[in-house]
Amino acid sequence: MTMRVDVHLGERLMGTALTRFNNQPAAIYRRLRGSYADTGAALAACLPAGPPVEPHRVDRDSPADVVLSPDPGGRHGRWMLRVDPAHPVLFDHAVDHVPGMLLLEAARQAAHAVGDGASTVTGMETDFARYVELDAPAVVVAGDPVPDGTGRDRVKVRIEQHGVQVFTSEITVQGSGRGGPESRH
Repeated sequence: MTMRVDVHLGERLMGTALTRFNNQPAAIYRRLRGSYADTGAALAACLPAGPPVEPHRVDRDSPADVVLSPDPGGRHGRWMLRVDPAHPVLFDHAVDHVPGMLLLEAARQAAHAVGDGASTVTGMETDFARYVELDAPAVVVAGDPVPDGTGRDRVKVRIEQHGVQVFTSEITVQGSGRGGPESRH
């Protein structure tokens, strides 16, 4: 299925989202997910959420809304994914894997953290390659912002689990202070 959403404010186009996805019948989903298809068991096996990074580093007010935990080695641009199944928005219903919305938020927070703290996401191109499981650690890695020649910067973010890349996103940000003079307005 393909979906396109245009957001307007009055007559002005504010944004567009394009997505493609497949819905599977229950029997096929169970075959794809194997033992992970049991939502209750998957949630019970969820690793405890690690400590959050400081909320201001990822443009959040509350530690409860932070989905990045400090990298144990303290490496720049690297965090552990912080998963809290009790979060009322990111887990708005029970699921057997890390929700895509949480992965998008992790990418946004990572892009913000490697910037100057004043950037705004203006675009995302994302690939959900595999399910991100609740019972294993996942690593979030972000490169430094790279000017794209339009006054914006691009930040490449990936999430790895079991040494495999499971999610990628190229985030376009405005206002990181690195994309040229126009990015600082």
